[in-house]
Amino acid sequence: MVEGEKSVVSLLNQNKYKILELFATEYCINETLNINQNIEVHQLDSQELRNITNLNSTPSVIALIESIPPTKLDLSQAQSAIYLDDVQDPGNVGTIMRIADWYGIEHLIRSTDSADFYNQKVLQSSMGSFANLHLHTLDRSLLKAESHEMQIISTALSGELLSQNMKVKKPLIILGNEGKGVSQELMDVSDISIKIQGHPNRIADSLNVAISAGIIANHFFGMNG
Repeated sequence: MVEGEKSVVSLLNQNKYKILELFATEYCINETLNINQNIEVHQLDSQELRNITNLNSTPSVIALIESIPPTKLDLSQAQSAIYLDDVQDPGNVGTIMRIADWYGIEHLIRSTDSADFYNQKVLQSSMGSFANLHLHTLDRSLLKAESHEMQIISTALSGELLSQNMKVKKPLIILGNEGKGVSQELMDVSDISIKIQGHPNRIADSLNVAISAGIIANHFFGMNG
């Protein structure tokens, strides 16, 4: 299930996931959704949508999509990728999806202990960006062997300072668990570890993993990256 106008409109504008059914209010069907596909549409009122939603607020549209079988991970031609090492919060994973989509990062890979890509909260937080990414699941023990010529970059407080002079070809960025950071197993196979400069008078001892993802992605994949 994918819920909310922005996410569903994103799905209608792509051809990766097949939409099986739509459940929406009359106004949403007539004024918001541009349905040019052969989709079964059910007109419901707000109360009926409230009865089936997973959200706290009632969406005007819910889509039922067909899941797609996972594809074999192939990074041999990849220019960019993010690996989630035990990132467990669905909101963080969904936000990282949006960041990856925004910066054109090709592959988003999760460890087996990370939040599932098709968790309802992940899908909701991604605001439809999940449909524009190659999503994979890979045990961390296999990452080095599958990385090919990509440079593995881990994040750590003891890492090298992220600076304007730091240029990396074909970055594979590892983002770690919200509390523990990147596992030692993946630190050991990283080509470089980096950290984000904080103000010397800060109180915070770390950044949220999704915020870190945005800063790092902007550095390597932004207009000046």
